[in-house]
Amino acid sequence: MLFEQLTLKNWIPYCGVTEIEFATQSNKKITFIRGVNKGGKTAIIRSIKWVLYGDTGDQSEYRKNLDLLNRDAKASKDYHLSVTLIVKKGKDKLKITRSLRAAKGKSNPTNRDFEEKFAIIK
Repeated sequence: MLFEQLTLKNWIPYCGVTEIEFATQSNKKITFIRGVNKGGKTAIIRSIKWVLYGDTGDQSEYRKNLDLLNRDAKASKDYHLSVTLIVKKGKDKLKITRSLRAAKGKSNPTNRDFEEKFAIIK
């Protein structure tokens, strides 16, 4: 399986939409991700775990819906976050998306007020 693209919307440190293109050429097989401490590198790994398994893998942090929502998005009352991973497996491409959205009409939602959606499109 080859990761092609990761799209984050309001995911932990990433406000708005952020796209990451992974190396897919036969002569460029590695994608390096570097940045300052607390710059969002681990959040990328968490997002991949979450989109695939519905869990970030953390034991104490980032276990609840509101923990995953970017704080600036929360402040502007944008209660929608999503992660989309496009992978290539053989000749097939899969678009895997997991998202959380607060129920309509909730001006200050709790963790229970979010609806999770998961989709795989071939």
